Order: sequence, then structure tokens, then C-alpha cells
Amino acid sequence: MLPVISAYAKFLGANEALAGLIAGLYSIVAIPASFTMGVFVDILGRRRALLLAFFR
Repeated sequence: MLPVISAYAKFLGANEALAGLIAGLYSIVAIPASFTMGVFVDILGRRRALLLAFFR
């Protein structure tokens, strides 16, 4: 996903510095979000978490 984000940002007109910033921010947000969602899935269970994600 990460290489696609910077290429897509460049396609939309961002310069290289802005595309790098966008890719970096994605990484900074994705790492804590994955830990948080992992705890959430451990509490609810995989099936309930998927159902909640699909139907909300």
C-alpha cells in the first residue's frame, strides 16, 4: 500500500516532498491503529469485529 500512496499523490499533482510526507503520515497513523484494532479484535473476537466493520 505504501508505494502506491506516494505514486498516487504524485499523480494527483503533489511534489516529491509532499508525497513523502503523505506516505510518512500514513505509516505514523497505521502502526498505532493496528495495535489498537488488534486489542479490539482480541476483546470482541474476529467474527464479531468483522461483522461490526462490514455492517456499520
